[in-house]
Amino acid sequence: MRTFRFELKKLLRLPMLWGFLALSLALNGLLTMTAIHDAPWYTYVASVLPVTFQRTDDPAFAAGLEMLPAEDFRAALAEQTAEPVNALDGYDAALLGTQEAGLIGVTGKWADIFAQKYARLQPIVDEMAASGVAYDVYAAAGTHDYQLHLTGILYHAALTEALLLAVLLTLYAFGCEAQHGTDLLVFSTRAGRGVNRAKLAAALAASLLCYAILCVGALLPFAMIYHLRDFLSMSVSSSFNYVVVAPVLVKPFLTWKPFTLAGYLGATLALGAALTVVFALFAAVCGLLLRNTYLAFLAWFVTAAGMLALPVFSADVKVWTGYFLGMCLPVPVWLNQQYWFTDLGSAAFLPWQETVCTAANLAAFALLTLLALRRFRRKDLT
Repeated sequence: MRTFRFELKKLLRLPMLWGFLALSLALNGLLTMTAIHDAPWYTYVASVLPVTFQRTDDPAFAAGLEMLPAEDFRAALAEQTAEPVNALDGYDAALLGTQEAGLIGVTGKWADIFAQKYARLQPIVDEMAASGVAYDVYAAAGTHDYQLHLTGILYHAALTEALLLAVLLTLYAFGCEAQHGTDLLVFSTRAGRGVNRAKLAAALAASLLCYAILCVGALLPFAMIYHLRDFLSMSVSSSFNYVVVAPVLVKPFLTWKPFTLAGYLGATLALGAALTVVFALFAAVCGLLLRNTYLAFLAWFVTAAGMLALPVFSADVKVWTGYFLGMCLPVPVWLNQQYWFTDLGSAAFLPWQETVCTAANLAAFALLTLLALRRFRRKDLT
């Protein structure tokens, strides 16, 4: 425990860390303000919810609007909700699967597996349609932009910064002694090479702490400016929310279970924390195998780029096994973060793929890290 505290303190005292965090928070602040022109609309919709409630199919919604003072925003909201729409009612998930498969040209057994995913999605779509969650007003016509700004831009930036910090902190933790030429001295102490376990624990703790700081620093200003609290009870599968797959294909926001915005955001934050651990373990493997920090980062970067390139090249040559398995790797999982817990379109062949793949990656990189630690204990360091 003493060694762990020392290693954690060493990481948290890095000027680089706090400089990176300061720049990241400043960037996230700028990203938060990119939607400021929509703030009056979000403010208005949030302000009328105590009067109208959130279901557009409820007669109380239109009646509540009528009670409000006449103004442009009221007229716009009344027009957008004049004919309540349940976009999930009668929605054909099988047809969507056929359209998605056609976009990338998937064939053979993988086309069948792909179709099975949408067959499993259909009962969930029907359940949500019957419950009427699609009638939630959310932010009305501003819903898509609100969700995109929150999870697709702001949170994605915070997650990306946290993943980069996790990699850099972990590589530094394992390589700082070698950089300063004190590694042989450290490994000859009483703790010996067992100090690597403390380094790993400290790197994971520091990575998760930075992830928490970045998420709070990004989401708190957003919540204050754009009235996040007022929208937390809204369904993310509202008819006003949609996903643009291609210029010719727009679909509802189809999740594998009914999610309110609060539930969706909570699940996203939890999965992001798990992915941060995966990236830290990924870097730990590189740091343990290559004692030179710069070479370790180069190895990490090349491997990460390969993870991104594998599904792209596999799709180009129609090798669907490589494509779909490549989409399970950590970097593609991060890249598709905006649509976590949805059908993920042509990027997935399994229900809950981002969750399953993150759990698998966590187990795989934990095993690789244990093997790398064992190898390091037997390695000749002279």
